Amino acid sequence: FLWEDGEMTDLRDLGCEYCSPGGINNRGQVGGFSGADAILWEDGQMTYLGSLGGISSAGRINERGQTVGLSNDDSNVRHAIVWEDGEMTDLGTLGGSIGRATDINDRGQVVGMTYTSAGVYHATLWNP
Repeated sequence: FLWEDGEMTDLRDLGCEYCSPGGINNRGQVGGFSGADAILWEDGQMTYLGSLGGISSAGRINERGQTVGLSNDDSNVRHAIVWEDGEMTDLGTLGGSIGRATDINDRGQVVGMTYTSAGVYHATLWNP
């Protein structure tokens, strides 16, 4: 659900079967996922954000409308992702099989985590 101006909107009514919002900005844009797809809810519309071939999930969203999350590729490697204006940017990993972007500020700086090729988690900061 989205609660705005004293009214509740059921996001499932926008075509979302199994969905979870992950973040909202002051413009009312909501990043999240529906089933296996990263999505953006805005002005009563649901937009699929795309993936690298597998499951994708969006979350936090900044005031510029950039939302972050992850997307699996065809070989099941998880990549940290930023979506903006219909474009997807792969932030990659540190050589391992997992990357996840968890938050983004209004300057476009992204924080998250990645695995190294040795299988060790590292807190990660991506700068635009």
